Amino acid sequence: MKPFHLVLMLFLCLLVSRSSFAQDKDGKREPSRSKETGVATTVHKKKKIKLHVTYDSLFIRDYDNLLSVTLPFSTSYLMVDITDKANKSVLNFRPKQDLNVGLGLGYQWLGLSYSVAPGALNPTDKSRGTTQYTDYSFSFSGRRFILDMYFEQYQGFFINNYASFPKQSKTDTSVIFPQRPDMKAISTGLSFYYLQNYTRFSYKAAFGCSEEQLKSAGTFLYGGYISTFNMSADSGLVSGKYKKYLGGYCSIDHSNSLNIGMAVGYMYSFVIKKHFYATISINPGFSYLNYRSHAYGQRDTVSGHRDSTYLVKSNSNLGFRLQSRIALGYNSPRWYAGINFAGDAFYQNESVARSSLDYSIGSFRVFVGYRFNVPLLNRIWPNIFHTDNHINLEGGGSGT
Repeated sequence: MKPFHLVLMLFLCLLVSRSSFAQDKDGKREPSRSKETGVATTVHKKKKIKLHVTYDSLFIRDYDNLLSVTLPFSTSYLMVDITDKANKSVLNFRPKQDLNVGLGLGYQWLGLSYSVAPGALNPTDKSRGTTQYTDYSFSFSGRRFILDMYFEQYQGFFINNYASFPKQSKTDTSVIFPQRPDMKAISTGLSFYYLQNYTRFSYKAAFGCSEEQLKSAGTFLYGGYISTFNMSADSGLVSGKYKKYLGGYCSIDHSNSLNIGMAVGYMYSFVIKKHFYATISINPGFSYLNYRSHAYGQRDTVSGHRDSTYLVKSNSNLGFRLQSRIALGYNSPRWYAGINFAGDAFYQNESVARSSLDYSIGSFRVFVGYRFNVPLLNRIWPNIFHTDNHINLEGGGSGT
């Protein structure tokens, strides 16, 4: 994904934000008290629309008028498992995971961050080879709705569980993981969720740090998702001695899938003493799955090239996805720090000659940050976009 595409996505979302959500007339929020419950709430006055979004200020505190600077350390993964359904053999393909370091900035409705994996923090590991990757994500977090998009590309995998297979001979004492530098995987996805208890639960407090959860609360999530996965190699995905145990993918050099599904989950934030929090979310979903797998054909005796158009399998099935989110940290008006884990596991239920291919994506992040009050920025920042919504763009890639 090129930088131009990120700029275009940001511009389109600004248009959505401006047209879908009315802004305050003077760019300020006024506290009010509910006539029915007497609970203090923060009311966002609408310029044209009478309906307005409120939240309980006893449960949520907003920090969007402060400039946040975040220092994150993170690692991400895209894991692939090929399983033989007859003998239960599993082949685990893993990328070499690097430690990323970056910088994040957030103010009002906009958050930007980028990270790289510098060579100084990631020494060469000959036993696992190298992995080149690109990772971009975009999120639009409102008080009631969440929209997430991502693009991930990895090239270079190794077989993580090679030791669980019998050795070819008594002299086979290698401790180097079998490597597939030619193997390439691309994963893209989009998800949209509605938060039921949006007045008392803040998604941005746990995973955006632009707000703070003051009291424990939870919410149901309802929504849907679309994901694609494409994996290819110069030769069969399963090679060498592993052909004996996973014959279904021996000649398959290209496999792709599409998932379109619905999901219902639950997320809860525990507030521990003052400013400490723990958030957990489980969000299962079922999808319509369409997958295709190709195999290299016989070598042409004239041109010497293989026939790459031989279609092995094309079918539809029921897919399953399990999304999990965990956040632990400290969140105060100035300092904040934490640990975040995000994982999506796709069980595709494919059936190619007794074998199936499943994959999972995820990230693990440790971060620390500080919020600054910048009066000059408050004066020059455009007043037309004072909303509850937050746009966040994240990027990352292999270091040099």
